[in-house]
Amino acid sequence: MKKKYLLTVLALVILRALDLTLTYLYTKDLQWEWNPLVSWLGSGWIELVIIQGLTILLIAVLMYFYFTYDRAAMQFPQGLSFQEYFSFFYFRTPKQDLKNLNWRNWNRKGVFVFQGFVLTWAAFAIQIFAITHNLLLIMQVQAYESFVAVYYKPYFLGVFFLVGVFAIYAFFMVSTRGI
Repeated sequence: MKKKYLLTVLALVILRALDLTLTYLYTKDLQWEWNPLVSWLGSGWIELVIIQGLTILLIAVLMYFYFTYDRAAMQFPQGLSFQEYFSFFYFRTPKQDLKNLNWRNWNRKGVFVFQGFVLTWAAFAIQIFAITHNLLLIMQVQAYESFVAVYYKPYFLGVFFLVGVFAIYAFFMVSTRGI
């Protein structure tokens, strides 16, 4: 398990470094960077690299919870509805009234396991997307440049939304069916 964890962290670091390298090749002054930290806040390379490093560190810490949790202890009763599954996962009982939650009894480690899984796979997907995006821009693929110029915001927001939904769905599939 430790080897898998370390290889996953290494893969995330390599993908992040590749993304930063391609970003540098395409836009040395970050004029065309779509990362909100840069495009909205006007950050430079130093801030961007620091934030990217801290992001990887946060994901690695949360990922550790996913890689080390006791899967045998997380056995779920069959036939739970989504609401019952949610209640069981976070509160260890399928009958928790979600309108009157008792947050003192919530499964903190379960939340970190969930976040570790979702953020890890979302980070992989976003990095692959960003690398592909940068490569298409570097290669000056006209159709892609035209598309991004017109549909910039909905395109990126749609990608982030779909990645998030897919990662959450994958977590529930993995945790309920052992896929």
